[in-house]
Amino acid sequence: FQGIDTKPLNDDDLFIWEATIKGPKDTLWEGGIFKLYLQFDEGFNDIPPKVYFHTIPFHPNVDPVTGIPCLDFLDDYDQWKEYYSLNYILLSIQMMLSNPVLKDAVNADAAQMYRSSPGAYRQLVLDSVLASPTRAQKQPQSLEEGRKRSQKVAKVSFEDYFSMWSGMATTKPAPKSKNPL
Repeated sequence: FQGIDTKPLNDDDLFIWEATIKGPKDTLWEGGIFKLYLQFDEGFNDIPPKVYFHTIPFHPNVDPVTGIPCLDFLDDYDQWKEYYSLNYILLSIQMMLSNPVLKDAVNADAAQMYRSSPGAYRQLVLDSVLASPTRAQKQPQSLEEGRKRSQKVAKVSFEDYFSMWSGMATTKPAPKSKNPL
């Protein structure tokens, strides 16, 4: 599928896969590059793989700490069908990026912002997209190393994050900066 690449993380273990998903064209997510890991077990196709983002986007349906996407068929084994393929899983995740389901939000800050401050949500998504290629390039050698890199050291409230971001990520020049021209 366009914008989706997959491969085993290493040749010694075909139960752990790495996927790269590009943000869907003509959406806020276009240009984003998001790395995910999928861990299968011997029960696949009867149960879904464990999936998490290594490059965690700011999104209502992606846990901001673990990177686990919230999709009904990944969360509820009763909704999983044995004919769901790897491509189906990844295409669903790619489509989820531009079509958040707010009733299933696992990132409450992103969901609240999506509802109440669409402009601010849009800006944080664009920031997430701009940062994604750099974060996606960081290559763990194992699934455990990837999990450690994906997890945050401490949880920060959205208000604190936004306040810090607003203070340093501005397009306005500093008051004392001079025009070099």
